[in-house]
Amino acid sequence: MAIEHPHPTTSTVKQLYAHAFRCAYPGCHQPLYSEDTLSGAWVLNSRICHINARSEGGPRWDPRQSAEDNRAESNLVLMCLEHASIIDGPKALDTYPAERLLAWKRDQIAEFQQLRQGWPLTNSMA
Repeated sequence: MAIEHPHPTTSTVKQLYAHAFRCAYPGCHQPLYSEDTLSGAWVLNSRICHINARSEGGPRWDPRQSAEDNRAESNLVLMCLEHASIIDGPKALDTYPAERLLAWKRDQIAEFQQLRQGWPLTNSMA
């Protein structure tokens, strides 16, 4: 029977979405959420992608990785729906090694931190 690690925890998912604005794929400007133009509702426009696969035999599977490390924030990256499918495609696996996805994740977080530094401070006690 193939190994399958558990899904990320709710707090890990919240942490991921709290530190990114858009897809990690370089040059992609798709937001993680988008507003439906007819209803005005916010719609999830992204997926949580494993850098090293959750299931044995999956893309970038690492047999040395523990279940906790596999579901940790450090092994997850947020991608738009299109790029989430592309990075795991069987013909593209050599193009998207774990090291490349880790670099994209670092850039995604750095962009968030840089943009956040420009946010004006508010005084909630005023």
